Amino acid sequence: MYDALTILQYHFKKTSVSESATCKLTAASCAIGRNVFLQIGKELGFRAEVTLGDFVIEGFYECGYIKIYRPPTEAQIAWENNPVGKRPFSRAPYMIETAERWLEIGKLPDVVVNELIQNTTFEPIKPITRLFQDNGHPIIKHWGYDKDKHFKTLLDEPFVKVIDKLQATEWKIDSDILKAIKDNKDKFVTEKLKVTDEKGNKYSYCIFGNNKELEEKELYWNGHIFKPELGNKSLEKRYYAELRRLTNKLKNKPNKKPLKTMQRKYDEAATYWNAKLVLLKNRSKFDAYNMTVQKADALVGKTFYQYIDADYRGRLYYRESYINYQGKDIERGLLKFNKSKILNEEGLFNLAVHTACCYNQSYSIDEIPEWCDADYKTYLEEEGLNDISIDKMTIDDRVKWVINNEDLIINTWKNRIIHSKAEKPVSFLACCKEFCALWDTEAEGGVYTTNLPIPIDGSNNGWQHLAAISKDEHAGKLVGLVPVEIPQDFYVQTAKALKARMPEWFKSRKIPMKHIRKGISKRGSMTRAYSAGHLAIALNMYADCYAEGYHSKYDITMSDCNDLSFNLIKAIDEVCPGPLNTMSYLQAIANYIITDLNEDVIQWTTPSGFPVIYENYVMEDIKWKSWISDMRIQHVGNEPRLVYNKKIASPGGFASGISPNFIHSMDAAHMALIISHWDGEFAAIHDSFSTHARNVNDLLDLTKTIFIAMYDHKDYYEEIRHMLLENPEKFKYDYKLGNLNIKDIANSNYFFS
Repeated sequence: MYDALTILQYHFKKTSVSESATCKLTAASCAIGRNVFLQIGKELGFRAEVTLGDFVIEGFYECGYIKIYRPPTEAQIAWENNPVGKRPFSRAPYMIETAERWLEIGKLPDVVVNELIQNTTFEPIKPITRLFQDNGHPIIKHWGYDKDKHFKTLLDEPFVKVIDKLQATEWKIDSDILKAIKDNKDKFVTEKLKVTDEKGNKYSYCIFGNNKELEEKELYWNGHIFKPELGNKSLEKRYYAELRRLTNKLKNKPNKKPLKTMQRKYDEAATYWNAKLVLLKNRSKFDAYNMTVQKADALVGKTFYQYIDADYRGRLYYRESYINYQGKDIERGLLKFNKSKILNEEGLFNLAVHTACCYNQSYSIDEIPEWCDADYKTYLEEEGLNDISIDKMTIDDRVKWVINNEDLIINTWKNRIIHSKAEKPVSFLACCKEFCALWDTEAEGGVYTTNLPIPIDGSNNGWQHLAAISKDEHAGKLVGLVPVEIPQDFYVQTAKALKARMPEWFKSRKIPMKHIRKGISKRGSMTRAYSAGHLAIALNMYADCYAEGYHSKYDITMSDCNDLSFNLIKAIDEVCPGPLNTMSYLQAIANYIITDLNEDVIQWTTPSGFPVIYENYVMEDIKWKSWISDMRIQHVGNEPRLVYNKKIASPGGFASGISPNFIHSMDAAHMALIISHWDGEFAAIHDSFSTHARNVNDLLDLTKTIFIAMYDHKDYYEEIRHMLLENPEKFKYDYKLGNLNIKDIANSNYFFS
């Protein structure tokens, strides 16, 4: 019952931080039931979970702690106002609401803390000896008890030892940064949107309040119609379905303009969809801010540890939400290692590089500071760019930025400023704190110690692995595998290639290169490494253009994005053919396994010893009915189970998915092997590794060494063939390797930086 209470409290907190809160009955029942079954070592599925959960929730309901209701749908409300025909059936989910008696138990101190930090502990986590930890969670997500014996044979593999190491990391909350975040709430949370009506009258639309008067008006946001009711699920599905239908209709007609009616529907659906995203994004920010602050309050002044999960590819994730080093800038800025180390000269250099990148100031081509050593003006002119940001400058010039901005750093910490212009404002504030404390300590003749994690980030990590496999020298140069004087920008190269393919379209709109890179080509260039298709690229492209205001500034429609997505894919093919050949090679193997061998599963073992099981599954909705008191409850699984169905599953989708899954498994193996050879604190993000400032150089050297060891083969295509196939000699495929020397990475400053 105690666990059920904390689970309910957690679900209430996700929707509101007020005294009165709601949550979905099905989600709460499923979570309660799953928790019980996991603790007794059972996995009985959705139906059993919600049935058990309903039984427990019924106790809270009968005692008057909660209320259960079913909100009316739009169709029901319309029928009540104009009762014509048969009353429509409600498809709305059942909801739980806190009752007055909830306050008797919902504010118990232990309950509040435990529901906030369910996956954090104040005691060291025991080393892994079996698949399921003491709290009932499997180490590898979705692996069941049937795999427990198999898992025990893997205990000596590097990836298991890595999870132990990460779970042994001691963390703490920076109380000074927490206070600054609280004092600057307005920098994190937007509770109102400034909208206008058709006559130009201005209003403040309150995201979380009562907006009935405004909802009756036709409102506009950023020059486009704004629908407050877009938070409604039925409308969300309708608009998104329309958008997907129209996009698919144009799939085979990339160069043809749609009819006027289709064009109107197309852009209307896209506009409504993205207006909804704006609303939900602001609601999410509000929720995330409050949850992060509450969790930090529960942890401040304590040393704690966090549980780690692995997905089926071996990628590692901190299980805790809202206080998670893999989370947003506000979370990373709050988290520190518990152990401190002396900040030596090398550490000071690395701290300066990190500080400059957190602020990431941009300079126009005519405003490049005199203290810069590199010839950025010539570089920008050659690339067709008008400005350059700090993270695209040399390592030495990033350090010089700190030297020339000491006043900014001192003022930032002295006045606890959260800079809206900074790329990572909370992390920048944390860096400013370190520098000010360092300078004060040195002035007093002391030795300064620091516990701030300093990251090194991979340069387009997915493309790095693909370039290494294909030995594509040109692609390798763009992503840091080859030594260069000035770091190359992969996204600029794809943006230039895209512009060259559609010169008239770009000329008519006069879009500067930085906006092409940021709003049009960047996300598509990033996700293409993981087999993103034209539809996903087009949808993301329009969303980015909408968020940046480019859709109105440059008159970019959703149908334009459809055309752009086709051409962007071709542009990427031109820029880095080698990596895309690797993707085709992987897909050919997958097709061979599915069609020729008639297999439904592809398995391989990564260099870290992780056993990847890639299965051809589809999602299947599950419905189940149960009783709570006198109420008949209809449950629909909001996290459907994976069920294989040969008639539904797409071999093509299965084959296309092999590339992202294989590459993710390789970047996971890269990180696992690094950690297994590392002696010291380590914070893990999939392609970003953090440690103490003084140890960053050693970590960087190890990162290079492991990557070289993984790919320094004469022919890695052969390695892949033997990894994926039992009889590799039977699979035939023509390919051509490039001339990239993997060992050149040892001399590259921008492989990870």
